[in-house]
Amino acid sequence: MAQKNNADWENSLKNLSRYLYEYYGKKVIILIDEYDTPMTSAWNEGYYEKVTKIFLKVFLFKYIER
Repeated sequence: MAQKNNADWENSLKNLSRYLYEYYGKKVIILIDEYDTPMTSAWNEGYYEKVTKIFLKVFLFKYIER
C-alpha cells in the first residue's frame, strides 16, 4: 500500500473509475458527497491550495472528457 505522501492523489478518482470500469465492464459514476469537508480540513491544516488544484483537475477532467 502506498504511503500517504507517495499516493497519487491527483489521479485517484480517475484510477478508481478505470478500475471499476475494467472490473464491471460498464462506465461508472462516482458521486462525491460532502466535498466541502476535505476543503475545510485543507484550509485549517494549511494545504488548501493543493486540494483546490486536485478538485479542479478532477472536475475539469470530466467536462473536457465529454
